[in-house]
Amino acid sequence: MTFPNALEGVKKIYKAEIIELIAGICGLIGAILLLVGAAGAEADSAGAALGGLLGGGVIMIAFAVLSVIAFIMGIVGVKKAMPDEENFKNAFYVMIVGIVASIIVGAGKGSLADAGETVSSICSFLAQYYIISAIIVLAQKLCDSEMEAKGVSTRKMLMVVWIIKIVLEVVDIFVGKNEALDTASGVLALISAIIGIVAYVMYLKLLSKARVMLER
Repeated sequence: MTFPNALEGVKKIYKAEIIELIAGICGLIGAILLLVGAAGAEADSAGAALGGLLGGGVIMIAFAVLSVIAFIMGIVGVKKAMPDEENFKNAFYVMIVGIVASIIVGAGKGSLADAGETVSSICSFLAQYYIISAIIVLAQKLCDSEMEAKGVSTRKMLMVVWIIKIVLEVVDIFVGKNEALDTASGVLALISAIIGIVAYVMYLKLLSKARVMLER
């Protein structure tokens, strides 16, 4: 075992991402319910609107709690892996910035909260980027060309997925200002949640392979 710190760190990051994936699924369900609530409000269906909004709100609370747990586990994992590769340190720094953005989300209202959420997404993307870069470097040091190639291709695909997700969130900031476009805003949130889940599944597959590589 050449990189024990990286191995322990990647194991923790992997567990954190599983929790984050579950949180993402909760976010998807919450977005669907909130969309149903918005549609019910437009159709003057009080029952559908109330049920959708209440159910969506509860699911979104679960999403927030799971996201916090995943974040704490992830940052512990990154800190553990830092001694073995410099890119883990870069990931740690952007995750700290993500904490500040999350605080803004919790304390802010309206566009400020939406902007904070977008910054948080950018930090999540950069953290994944640096962690994958660390895995690529470790694969090079271990002469694992297959894992190196897998890391490079996954990083490229995740960049595309995250850029689409972040663009949708930015658009949603402006759409959300118009009450007449509440349904459109809900649709954007739904699409963003689906794309986020795709990103986490891709990332999890790479982390799983990285664990195997580091255990050799």
